[in-house]
This record gives sequence, C-alpha cells and structure tokens, in this order.
Amino acid sequence: MAIGSNDKVIFIVDANKNQKIQSLRGHQGPVLKLNWDMNSKYLMSNSLSGEMFIWETTSWKQLPKGPQMLKEELWYEWTCLFGW
Repeated sequence: MAIGSNDKVIFIVDANKNQKIQSLRGHQGPVLKLNWDMNSKYLMSNSLSGEMFIWETTSWKQLPKGPQMLKEELWYEWTCLFGW
C-alpha cells in the first residue's frame, strides 16, 4: 500500500503486517495523488507543487526519465492530476 502525506513523503506499507517498508522522498510539496501501473512495477506520484514522479517498485528509486519512458504504460487507475 502507498500513502501520500502532507510532509512530502510517500510511505510504502505492508498492509498485512501493518509495517512500513519504505519512505520515498523527493517531492517539494505535499503528495496529493498516487497511481500504480497494471503490473505494480511502477508508482506514479503527484504533489501540490506540480511534480510528477515515477518510482520503480523493485528498488524504490525515482526514475528521472520515467514520465517519458512510461508514456505508453497502462495504469490500474488514473487519479493523478499530472501525467502523459
């Protein structure tokens, strides 16, 4: 499970164990929206400051060219305000 917060951090949580797995930092504003791709390989995040980041779920690293690389990616839902 991914949780966006007002403190500019995304928390990745194992919902079955109720345990934090990872904290993703990099946004300059509160995290507003999150989307998973269809295979859960990527997480897209939007912040109040207008940023769109793509995170790779195997390493939890931000992909600097993720938006361009994944513009044809299928997403499970589309709730983000910013994207391709």
